[in-house]
Amino acid sequence: MRFSALIVLALAGVVLAPAQPQQGQLDASPTLFSVLAAINAAGFDGDINSPSNHPLREAVRKYVAAKNPPVLADLKRFFSAHRQGSPALEMSQYVSFALSSTGAPDYGLRFQASEIPPDVRELEGLSELMARFHREVEMDELWKRVQPAVEEALARYQGPVVKAVTEVNAYLRHATSGAEPRRFQIYIDLAGAPNQIHARTYAGDYFIVLTPSAEPQADDIQ
Repeated sequence: MRFSALIVLALAGVVLAPAQPQQGQLDASPTLFSVLAAINAAGFDGDINSPSNHPLREAVRKYVAAKNPPVLADLKRFFSAHRQGSPALEMSQYVSFALSSTGAPDYGLRFQASEIPPDVRELEGLSELMARFHREVEMDELWKRVQPAVEEALARYQGPVVKAVTEVNAYLRHATSGAEPRRFQIYIDLAGAPNQIHARTYAGDYFIVLTPSAEPQADDIQ
């Protein structure tokens, strides 16, 4: 049997919802959206020509380009200095940063220095750039404007997530019995490169990040 992100997290000790996902368990993150919008503007072109991209990715790139925020030149220099060997690796470190961040307005990190994930530690200085980016492109307003697209994407994944959580619970019923409840969150993000799945475990919090695909990645969720 292929061990997916949900099974790996469950084996690590996370208790999944028994049937319906808990409120907020399937959601979109404004912090993650902002960080991915920033790296897209700064030069991240991973799978930019893929037909699986959501139209929102290109729309956000054009929005930021039209704003032409003063921070953009600094963001481009930062992104260039932290290039990785593949689009997946490149995006991965920024997903880690977003999941480790407290978000707007200052995009600080929610961990003590000794607890900061190694790939996030490599992005020292990004918090200040993200705080500037957030203000200069008016991310709060943009986030409100993209909600219809976000809600549509979440609706597409609702069924597969319910099915996956139920099946994984059945498979791991004995393995997870008696474990203490912990936070388990699935995020959908439309600004990321398509067909990617990122799983993280931070301080007892469990995350899966999904990016656009032609069809909901139900098999990979399960």
